[in-house]
Amino acid sequence: MKIIIATGIYPPDVGGPANYAKQLVKEFEALGYQVGVVTCCLEKYLPIGVRHLYYFFKCLSRVYRADFVIILDTFSVGFPMFLATRIFRRPIILRAGGDFVWEQFIERAKEKILLREFYKPLPNNLSTKEKIIYNLTKYFLRRLDAIIFSTEFQRAIFIDGYGLKKENTFIVENYFGAKKSNTSPQKKNFLWAGRNNILKNLEVLKKAFDLAKEEDHTLELEISEQVSREELLIKISNCYAVIYPSITEISPNFILEAIMFNKPFISTREVGFYDRIKNLGLFVDPLSIKDIADKILQLADNSHYSIYVNKLRAFQYTHSYKQIAQEFLTIMQKVKQNKK
Repeated sequence: MKIIIATGIYPPDVGGPANYAKQLVKEFEALGYQVGVVTCCLEKYLPIGVRHLYYFFKCLSRVYRADFVIILDTFSVGFPMFLATRIFRRPIILRAGGDFVWEQFIERAKEKILLREFYKPLPNNLSTKEKIIYNLTKYFLRRLDAIIFSTEFQRAIFIDGYGLKKENTFIVENYFGAKKSNTSPQKKNFLWAGRNNILKNLEVLKKAFDLAKEEDHTLELEISEQVSREELLIKISNCYAVIYPSITEISPNFILEAIMFNKPFISTREVGFYDRIKNLGLFVDPLSIKDIADKILQLADNSHYSIYVNKLRAFQYTHSYKQIAQEFLTIMQKVKQNKK
């Protein structure tokens, strides 16, 4: 079987989706499958619409020779790849990452709406572009052979928001890596990493940190943008704790990597895998500066810090990319059986 993976980014691009795609390719090839990747290059510099059309034509010859297609992006590459698969009647599944419509709205309207509230109902002030994207997304999501989510949290939101059939949806948890050694922190530096946009809530974090520093002047906020994964892992290994008070996160790699290094963390309570990690860290209301500041001070206390270090050391759950690939293949077999 020849598998095609459609992804917006792929190494040397930096980011969780790029690494996820790379690891899937590695595991599928180890099992003897032929794997091709269709990613964005020139498309990144083209306007919306033109970008999708360019990617669609890039997909055609690749899909023709494929037995199965996996897409790792909901709209930017997902929709044009979906159209290509319809021409050649190839089975296709989507692994949903974030929520493109919600993210676009948050950045444009600058309204901090939690993802679980976004579709109850959709905001009245969606732009024409956002309405088009929503309706196109709804159209193709309902016609996919299967949709994979990393958390039940996101699956429930998408089923309600897009009117999906639950029997066409599946859960494949994100990667939980084996534990790695770390470096004892030399100072109380809280590490934040990511893109500086409204969704990531960095400005609120800065205000909360300033408030916390009024009580504890030893605290430091370390902001890390646009670094490679290798650099980021070193920073996590060396830091005191990580902090990620985003408006909503589904299954953030940043928190998962902190767990891997037994580094205490503060996360938004609006996180998809809360039930899996609820005992391992501190969780905040992303809209409350005071709550974030209070949790920073709580984790800065040595006795509380030790408690969470010990909890993290005791947490030994793993979910490897080998297991993830096998779960993908199980779903792909179900899709093939349903199409007979």
